[in-house]
Amino acid sequence: MSRAWLLVVLISSSVLLLAGCSGSSTQQLLDDYLTRVTRALEIDAIQPEARPTLPNWPSASQREVPLQGIRLGLLEAYGLRACPDLLTRVAERNNQLGRVMIPSQRFLYELRLASTLQSCVENPSTQVEAETLEELERLTQQVYRRLPAVFWNFLVSSDEMAGLFSLSGEGLSPDRHLPLSEQQTQLEYLLETARLLENQQRPSRYQDFERELRVFRDQAVVGQLLRAFTDANRYLQAVNHQLRQRLEGTLLCPRPTPELPRAQISQNVLLNVYIADVQPWFARLERKAQIWLPAINQLLDSPLAPSAIQEYRETWINPDNPETPWRRFQELNRQHAGYWEKLLQQCGLQPGLAD
Repeated sequence: MSRAWLLVVLISSSVLLLAGCSGSSTQQLLDDYLTRVTRALEIDAIQPEARPTLPNWPSASQREVPLQGIRLGLLEAYGLRACPDLLTRVAERNNQLGRVMIPSQRFLYELRLASTLQSCVENPSTQVEAETLEELERLTQQVYRRLPAVFWNFLVSSDEMAGLFSLSGEGLSPDRHLPLSEQQTQLEYLLETARLLENQQRPSRYQDFERELRVFRDQAVVGQLLRAFTDANRYLQAVNHQLRQRLEGTLLCPRPTPELPRAQISQNVLLNVYIADVQPWFARLERKAQIWLPAINQLLDSPLAPSAIQEYRETWINPDNPETPWRRFQELNRQHAGYWEKLLQQCGLQPGLAD
């Protein structure tokens, strides 16, 4: 079997987006594949390893960062009359609701405060003493400097972000919410916002920011991907062990004869079970992972990230770590292709060579 042909079939996931399996149907599909391989290769049955314990999204106290306080100083005494809008912002913060703002409200408030301060400083009609103007400029810089931390707390504390990492459910169900292209657009917007804030610039569409996150509600994409890849890896390890065991034993076919029943049965398992049923699900996982995991990894790869977030990101979703479930899946899938190629070559089977 041509390695190039088989690798195209097995890992051409970036262009495939097919309906997937979820829950018990996924388990049944993988169990059936393992059973069929065992029978076709006429070797002892093997059970996949138990599912490892997957991590929960860190608690609020582990993922949020403290915010540096800001004192209004001279503004409280002299500057507010020159900037009426700033007086409104200060009143918002000091009222009863302002003192108990949730992270999303706090982020939007800080963005409005930064905009108001900058307008006040840059407005030629602002008539204040030089000392007060310096205080306004200092305060503006302080607000801009801490915006990345306010954004971080908003992002990691939101129900939508916590929902993305939820481990509830049993698999990655078919897309019922947004097309992947739209999900990708929203992720890119979050990344662009983080970049702008790091450079002390304001996002242009911040009024709609809560709506931007709301599109991710109830999707649990990252948690489901981790669970799906973990299950796929367990079964790939088991099947690869079966294939390797057969390669190290007696030849599958004493002579390279494609007509032998054993050769035909093995080829049918590959084509009619793996490529027809299992691989489309794997392709869907791969496509979903390519959109979500690098983007989420980049969002969490911040100098502000507490140690719990850094550890979670590095261990489970960092694409540069070959031991994460996604990268491990890709390596096991490549091994899978190689083992099938070598086995069927023993029987003289070379599908894909004569196109």
